Amino acid sequence: MKHFMETVQMEDPRQQHKVKHMLQDVIRLVLIATLAGADTLVDIEFFGECHAETLAKYLSFPNGMPSHDTIGRVLQLVDPTYLYELQTNWNQFFIQTNDPAMNKIINIDGKTMRGNASKDQKANHILSAWSKVDGVCFGQVTVNDKSNEITAIPKLLDTLHLEKMIVTLDAMGTQTDVATDIVQKKADYVLAIKEDHKLLYQDITDYFCHALF
Repeated sequence: MKHFMETVQMEDPRQQHKVKHMLQDVIRLVLIATLAGADTLVDIEFFGECHAETLAKYLSFPNGMPSHDTIGRVLQLVDPTYLYELQTNWNQFFIQTNDPAMNKIINIDGKTMRGNASKDQKANHILSAWSKVDGVCFGQVTVNDKSNEITAIPKLLDTLHLEKMIVTLDAMGTQTDVATDIVQKKADYVLAIKEDHKLLYQDITDYFCHALF
């Protein structure tokens, strides 16, 4: 919780004499609630009401817990990039602990968000690094389409703390530069191989055909 207190710092653009809830504490509530599985504004409000006593030790809501409508209006004032950076900052803090249980498998994969496509705009393609075990996304970048994942993977890797992790990628990420970046971050990798990597595919096939187990 202390990490949230120190991380969330931003100016409040609202007229202060009309303010009932501190901007920073509303944002902290949103982040804490979403980490606990809240998916909607109503979920966030419900989480706040259920955990009001505990949250009161860290957050100040002298006028009561903000409603979902208030939370929505506050979020409209905040740059989505700032919220993403806060989330990424927390995720990196989370995986940099010394707990052996944090030695994770990080899956890097791209998904096309079909729901936001329109006649004038292609659907966003998001490349994400996530832990299936924890259901946590540790970072993501937006690319034009799947064919651009190759150039986006190094950018995503650059934002991640991966020491002692195992990184998995599909065949799109099976590139020398990608493997080198992962090793330089003191991590291991599992990369998919398809027949279009002819020499490497053949070398691996030959090895397992003749290996003694």
